[in-house]
Amino acid sequence: MKTLLISTEAAVSSLTALPLMTKGLLVTAMGLCGVFLVLALFFVTIKLMQRIGARSRES
Repeated sequence: MKTLLISTEAAVSSLTALPLMTKGLLVTAMGLCGVFLVLALFFVTIKLMQRIGARSRES
């Protein structure tokens, strides 16, 4: 647990030392990844619901 805390502190200190432009690009990239992750989850959910609906109509 202590090594995780040390590595987290090192990561935070290295991120705070980045230039403002790099921080902005990093936040933008992470935000876009989050948006596409949510879209992928919606896609999977819709496909799963379609399969469940098709199975219930067959029975």
